[in-house]
Amino acid sequence: MKECYKCKELKHTGEFYEKGNICKICKHQYNKEYREANRELANAAARDWYKRNKVRERERKQKGNYKDKEWVKGVSLKSNHGISLDEYKVMLANQGGLCAICRGTPRGKTYFCVDHCHSTGKIRGLLCFNCNTMLGQVADSIEILEAAIFYLTKSA
Repeated sequence: MKECYKCKELKHTGEFYEKGNICKICKHQYNKEYREANRELANAAARDWYKRNKVRERERKQKGNYKDKEWVKGVSLKSNHGISLDEYKVMLANQGGLCAICRGTPRGKTYFCVDHCHSTGKIRGLLCFNCNTMLGQVADSIEILEAAIFYLTKSA
């Protein structure tokens, strides 16, 4: 365990880069803010790095970036939705291991999508890819979904 210099949280050593006292999530946020503030400089540096490391990058992409997929999922959940992998697993258990809408499985995917309200950020539940995409296509509009239900019932 190690304390992050920036957020002051005690974290697993795997959540830090080998050199440094800032966790990967805080470092990612810092880098994002820096890139936004210095876009042209950051883009030029990235182009230069890729030119110097073409072979290395190609090999890295072919091998796969990460070996511990569950750890990567945990970091992704924390940075994108503010929840831990354990919280995700509790949500999934509360849903009986199934999609909150269709009651199906992830269908070819390893994990369910974390559905959230885009205006408030509040997490609503876990959905399969198809149900999550459906809600996204109708922009979470209850009116459109009711119209679709009406359409389907009158056409049956």
